[in-house]
Amino acid sequence: MKRRLEADKETIEAKFSEISSTAEFGEMNVTTYVFKALSRETVKETKQYIQREYFKNNMTVLFSLNGQVQGHYTSEFVTRSLKMPLLKDYLLIHVDCTNLHLEVRNELFMASRDRLKASETAEALRRHLRELLSTGELKDIAKRRKASLMVGSEDAGQMLRDLTRNLPMNDALTKILQQTFQLSVQKPGEAPKKERHDEERPKREPRETTPFDPKRYPSTFQVRGGDGKQGDIKLFRLPMGGTRTISFAADVENEYFDRSDDPGDLKLSVLQQGQSAGTGGPLAAPSQQGDLLDLRRSNPADGTIKIGLKASSQMNVGDTIEIRASLSSPVGDLVETVLVQLTDPERKTVEPQPEPAPPLGIPDLVLCSRDGANNTKSWDELALTGLEMDFDVVVHPFVEEDKLSRIYINLDSGILRDFKSGNRSADAIELAERRYVSTIYFHTLFLFATTKSRKYAVRRGEDDSDMVDVEIADYVSDLFTSSYAQFLLSFDTSELIEAIG
Repeated sequence: MKRRLEADKETIEAKFSEISSTAEFGEMNVTTYVFKALSRETVKETKQYIQREYFKNNMTVLFSLNGQVQGHYTSEFVTRSLKMPLLKDYLLIHVDCTNLHLEVRNELFMASRDRLKASETAEALRRHLRELLSTGELKDIAKRRKASLMVGSEDAGQMLRDLTRNLPMNDALTKILQQTFQLSVQKPGEAPKKERHDEERPKREPRETTPFDPKRYPSTFQVRGGDGKQGDIKLFRLPMGGTRTISFAADVENEYFDRSDDPGDLKLSVLQQGQSAGTGGPLAAPSQQGDLLDLRRSNPADGTIKIGLKASSQMNVGDTIEIRASLSSPVGDLVETVLVQLTDPERKTVEPQPEPAPPLGIPDLVLCSRDGANNTKSWDELALTGLEMDFDVVVHPFVEEDKLSRIYINLDSGILRDFKSGNRSADAIELAERRYVSTIYFHTLFLFATTKSRKYAVRRGEDDSDMVDVEIADYVSDLFTSSYAQFLLSFDTSELIEAIG
């Protein structure tokens, strides 16, 4: 599969890897593949291709031992642990557990090799993997896709204010909704809170940078930055309980560590120097179990290789250790040496916080159309983020941090077109459209809120052996693709229509 993934340039958007070495688990190599949101004619065809070619039994995170799969996570890990719902169908993660401690492997894997054990070690590893993947390049990709969904439509905002102006909210209803999103409830007699508007700051002009010219094999390898020197060796201070990142400049291509043909490697040796900078002391043998530092090593990224450091409980304030980084090269390994000194924990200064902005209200309404007319979000814009929108799709609830943050409603759905076909005047068409938006919006909101607040788990499949978990947002969206939306529009909703004046 690795060679097929590397050759599939049309489908793969990004590939990167990290090696984590900790005293608790040992060494774990994590390789992440991010698929493009739109690599075929439609989002639906793209998802079907990815599932058919690369996902077996909904395995999103694969755990392997000596090349054999021992267990997996489903896409639930992406939505609930990583909180990256836009990537749930576009992420494949391989975790090589070959170099984990033996006792850790025994607590993780079952003889059947069909799933991971339910153990404290397995839960701790899940948390560690979440922390490892929630930062860095994957976080940036998720942020870019999320940013492309942002839209500022005053028409949609005004429509939402009109729809909710006379909406009755009793205590029971408010309690259900507040479990799903932050709801600002104005009590009788209270003045409405004023919205805060941050002043626009002048944007800095981007600096001109020299384009990076990668090489197949490295010829330079040099540490950047530092807090000082001891002799000719750069010193980096690491606060107890904190983390530190050390960057190295290298002129090698990004795929150097992961490519199938003649890959390179970065080896890190940790040696203990002694107590503080003044006393020095002889160097001990390299640490074999990572008992002094927890280390993270990323693959090259446009000329930069980063390692992350965190001190283990076996280090004391004042201890200084030496790290030797050796980057492989056909002409001879390139070696850089740095010193890391453990210092007192950083003192966090308490800065006066500005008055918090009012909490978010009910989810934003985002209107979508085929061509993006009238300040709506076009289908093509949504497709670039991996959201499918066509004549069959009515609504997409978007969940962020376990909260329903936006509801995307399709104004060019086949159901709305059929609903408007019997109306002739412009006023009748406008009323039909507003009825459609109000009905779909509020039913989506309350279906999601009720299902989530009642702790329902949704599964789907032809039989028991084929059942897969379904996210609540996908479940609600799928409901409206059936005759449910058509039924709602045909049903008498005069009370909602009266609410919009």
